Amino acid sequence: MSKIMEQFLEKSRTLYRGRPWVGILLVFIVILIFHGWSLMRFPQPFVDEAWAANRAWSFLQTGRVFGTLDSDFMTEFPGYWTYFPLLSVLAQAGVLQFLAVPSLLAVRLVSFFWGLVLLGCIYWIARRLLGQRHAVVSLLLVAFSWPFCISAHWARADITAAALGYGAIALYLAPKTPRFWTSLIAGLMVGLAFEAHPNAAIFGPALVALSWATHGWGVWKRRDFWGIVAGGALGIVFYAALHILRYPATYFTFQRLFFSATHTPPLLTLDPGVILEAFRNMAISMFLEVYPLSPLVVLGIFSLWRSPSVESRQLIAAVLSLALGYTLWVRNKMPYYPIVLTPIFDVAVAGVVLDEISRPWRRQVGFYARRILVWGLVLASLVRVCVAVQYPYDQDYQNVQQRINAVIAPGESIIGPQTYWFGLYEHDYDSWEELVYYRRYRPEATVADAFAYLRPDVLILDGLSE
Repeated sequence: MSKIMEQFLEKSRTLYRGRPWVGILLVFIVILIFHGWSLMRFPQPFVDEAWAANRAWSFLQTGRVFGTLDSDFMTEFPGYWTYFPLLSVLAQAGVLQFLAVPSLLAVRLVSFFWGLVLLGCIYWIARRLLGQRHAVVSLLLVAFSWPFCISAHWARADITAAALGYGAIALYLAPKTPRFWTSLIAGLMVGLAFEAHPNAAIFGPALVALSWATHGWGVWKRRDFWGIVAGGALGIVFYAALHILRYPATYFTFQRLFFSATHTPPLLTLDPGVILEAFRNMAISMFLEVYPLSPLVVLGIFSLWRSPSVESRQLIAAVLSLALGYTLWVRNKMPYYPIVLTPIFDVAVAGVVLDEISRPWRRQVGFYARRILVWGLVLASLVRVCVAVQYPYDQDYQNVQQRINAVIAPGESIIGPQTYWFGLYEHDYDSWEELVYYRRYRPEATVADAFAYLRPDVLILDGLSE
């Protein structure tokens, strides 16, 4: 396989020597074709996509970031519409405003747009640190990775946060000598990424680690470091002004009801058991579930460690700080969360792949073992994605949606999985999860009390909500 890759790269260099943009354009076209074809096929529609689209659709009608799928009891609190993230809703609303009906395809296209922004940032970061060939391989690894195929397709805010977070890193690395104003904007972009999704908080320490890797222990005297700090502070002020300061009691009540019990970052619990469990969950999630190339990240770090260049130190700092931040900040290692972490892993892995391509053939056990490991894991990662996109989940979804629509009478109120809201958006449609949140809101209430409060005419159950 390595000989084939060597021949391919050599022909590519001969054909496109002096015209590198041609090769990049071809790679970009391949990415567009693959993800354009698979955008609706994989993954299967998810409840959070309807939730996000519902807020964007409601925003177009009311000017408030609050949807009909959100818990009814929330409207009893002053300023309830200030709680949910704004930036991702604005992006989706910008597309939905041109449509007569809410569309799953439309909001998935928004996520894919952010995915393309992320790919551009990764290409720039890799090119800035390790060169053109490294950038192209990094681009391909990210574009055809499991986390990217999930997050750049699902209409969630994770991909927005990742694009802004890696955009901040790319901006910090843009000038050869970091400057105050670019660092300030980079820090502010982390704040914007955090507004899109709290998991983006890990990019703040990553920028600080990059600054330290660039300047060493004299970082405290550098203007670009204080630019990061100032930009991050502005981002925090922006978030607080948007979501907390006007109605603080409402914000913290909702935080307690919806997220505190299950999403409190391990580091903030100050519980050694929870923190140790976070490292265990990280290992299981990365090595066994999400990212099969994890062993190659370790090889990549060792390879970078042997290099004396500043760029190698910067990449090591980014990889380690983001990995540690993800472990200690993200409580639940859901399959759509790793997109804030795995792209920088792919940049490290790209170095291992290129090293394997250029390594001369040797008849040694160690050589064969390494080659089997590298190409085996790369192939396994690619095959996993290619197999997953073969099944047309969108067709099953449309068939089920049509069958449900056929038995729902006009004007009936509904409670059920959020995914079917797209076909029933004109109805009073409540999420079944409101039953859970209502119990948290009124612990003494029974299920019957919750149904009496919501008063649905129809209850929809499927395999995910039973």
